[in-house]
Amino acid sequence: MMKIILITILSLVLCIGISAQSDEDILTIRDDELIAYIRIVDGKEEYVSFYGGEYVIHSMPIDKCFRYSNDWRYLAVFEEGGNTLEIFSLLSNRLIIEDILTDIQFNSCALAWMPDNKTILVPMDDLNFYRAYNFYFDGATLTRLPDINEPVYPILPNRLEFYFQSPNENIILYEACRDKETPNGTQFSCDVIIYDIVRDLTIEELDVDIRFLQGYDIDFVTDRPEYVSASLVGWSYDARYLAFCACRGDIFEVRGSIKIYDLQTDTYLTMASMHNFNFDKEFSWSDNSPILAYWLYAAVDVDADTSSLNELKFWNITNNSYTWVQGMFDVVSDQITWSPDSRAAAIIGKQRIDVEKPYEFSDAIYYPADLILIDTTTGEHTVIDTNVTQIITWRYLCDNPAPQDAEICTDD
Repeated sequence: MMKIILITILSLVLCIGISAQSDEDILTIRDDELIAYIRIVDGKEEYVSFYGGEYVIHSMPIDKCFRYSNDWRYLAVFEEGGNTLEIFSLLSNRLIIEDILTDIQFNSCALAWMPDNKTILVPMDDLNFYRAYNFYFDGATLTRLPDINEPVYPILPNRLEFYFQSPNENIILYEACRDKETPNGTQFSCDVIIYDIVRDLTIEELDVDIRFLQGYDIDFVTDRPEYVSASLVGWSYDARYLAFCACRGDIFEVRGSIKIYDLQTDTYLTMASMHNFNFDKEFSWSDNSPILAYWLYAAVDVDADTSSLNELKFWNITNNSYTWVQGMFDVVSDQITWSPDSRAAAIIGKQRIDVEKPYEFSDAIYYPADLILIDTTTGEHTVIDTNVTQIITWRYLCDNPAPQDAEICTDD
């Protein structure tokens, strides 16, 4: 018998209040879109998706392990100590497969969906995904792939440790260390370079302190990583632009600027001002447009706690223009989730109207706050839900739909 995951549908109007005069269609979840997130209700996590003008509340298994795909299409359900894997379609609420995985045992509640939302890894022991069983799920069948028994790294000339893959599998940012001839003789030196694997070509050598790209330094006494900043580096969706913090200093005082290198024109853009830039929050590229979002510490001089108070800016690389989001927000997470067309972005936070009255997060584990949609052109925003802890995805409803979702994605 087909197993069904219980869901509840609530017909609600997705609008709590817009901060200023704005095109309301920009600050809504449109009929051809879906947003999924987690919120806290009565002290418990509630999994929510909104599409077609309706909220859907997904009741997850309470006696089994589960992992949802990053695009909120599929739910994998399994038992610790067992070897049976069930995969459901989250939209149609149908069981797709129930597969007994021979010679495999789930040693913990550990399973990972890869970014392609098709590859599934099951660790062989505890949480070590470097040794994992490997599967490919095409929406209908599950295929066993060769096991992963050790980390797989690209073969790069003189690579030390750090490397950062771009969306183009042939373009990589990494640290190359080698002997170099200098006026003072041969010296061992390390450089951060952009490298083309196919052409065996160094595209650009960056003038950068690698600590601010990887977010840490190594203590030479303890040989342990020490926090320096967030990982301040990011590729645009098409691998044309690399944004990075050209920073110097230490955790107590950081100086520098955000730079963007254009691989197509071999030129740099430098952020107009680094004033109040928040080095502890990662910046974020749009999923399909050359727009960069980054956080700033709120520029206020008050006695109240401002440790979580932030401002947000969007940098449109196409015309080198900036959009300053209206208002200041108490924000713990640096998560920014973009609408499918980049007209808006979603964050979790609380707008602070009175700068001397910080928002008191009700839960020091989940830090629930408002789910806020922001217009990336005007900086206006609206709250669409409260007590939210995580945004899972915001995508087109029927973009590359699962086969089981045909009924939902077929035009009337």
